[in-house]
Amino acid sequence: KRELLKIFIVAHQSSFTSENIQSGFRNTGLVLVNRDIVIAKIQPTRPKSPVNHSSLTNSSISTS
Repeated sequence: KRELLKIFIVAHQSSFTSENIQSGFRNTGLVLVNRDIVIAKIQPTRPKSPVNHSSLTNSSISTS
């Protein structure tokens, strides 16, 4: 029983690698999502009406 556990641990550690897991997904047709690529392809939303920046920066207080 102890020998089986030792063998299992070695097999588990050597088989559960990042490369092996990704290869398994690729070969079954499942695709892992790369969030950086997805986010890069998303277009930023734009406001429906333009914001008038000059009215936000001009002061209505007169300095006379």
